[in-house]
Amino acid sequence: MLEGAVAFQVEYKKLEVLKKSAIIVASPEKAGMLAALHLQIAEKFAPSLNDWTQPELWQPHTTLLYSPALDLDSICANMKKAFAPFSARVCAIEFSRVLDTGYEIVERVELKERG
Repeated sequence: MLEGAVAFQVEYKKLEVLKKSAIIVASPEKAGMLAALHLQIAEKFAPSLNDWTQPELWQPHTTLLYSPALDLDSICANMKKAFAPFSARVCAIEFSRVLDTGYEIVERVELKERG
């Protein structure tokens, strides 16, 4: 399904706390190629997706800190003081399985460079 997919940019515009996972994340905009790829995957594999990857609940993110013991709201507020929006290049897509002890990468797809 991802054969021929090309690398693309995402825009990170905010930091936030995802309380259920006890993490602070940088969240990219759900737009452009990122949103299109997720929709394509969700349409094909909807019955296999967990709660976090269903289209209406999906929150793409990059984890910056995991700690159930810390005051993540306070830490995130301080991080926001120095945060500046930025763009990043997505050059691979990984598929993972959530485990009791974290997660396991089950597949990695390298995206092609525009040529």
